[in-house]
Amino acid sequence: SASWPCNRQAGATTMNVGRMEGGVAANIFAEQARAELLVRTVTPSRQIYKKMKSLCEPKVKIRLEGINDPMRFNTLAGFKKTIISFNTDMPYLKKLAPRSFLLGPGSILDAHGAHERISKKEILSAVHLYEKLVKSIFQHECR
Repeated sequence: SASWPCNRQAGATTMNVGRMEGGVAANIFAEQARAELLVRTVTPSRQIYKKMKSLCEPKVKIRLEGINDPMRFNTLAGFKKTIISFNTDMPYLKKLAPRSFLLGPGSILDAHGAHERISKKEILSAVHLYEKLVKSIFQHECR
């Protein structure tokens, strides 16, 4: 059995088997099968990828769709901060915005699921949140 890395602040590396398919019937051994996995890393991602390859290949072929390392975002005084283990597209935008912030309305617990939702009140609150962020960045940069 494989043990996956943990990070004191970000927690454990997690893996989600999001999709599986294969076979033709329950009583027939599947000639082919496939699965799509999402691994949320808390350490350098290439290390996890190499470990998965060593555990699976040559019997199981791995095709890498995308990879990025865990990110640490900038923070500003006056904003609630938390550490969460989830994936984001922000690493792909790093060159465009080297100083990045990740925030938004609603709860991450309501995101990307069957019951994903955000209330009108939370959307209106977000307008004020983004306004406060821009003002804080501007004040910080102009010091």
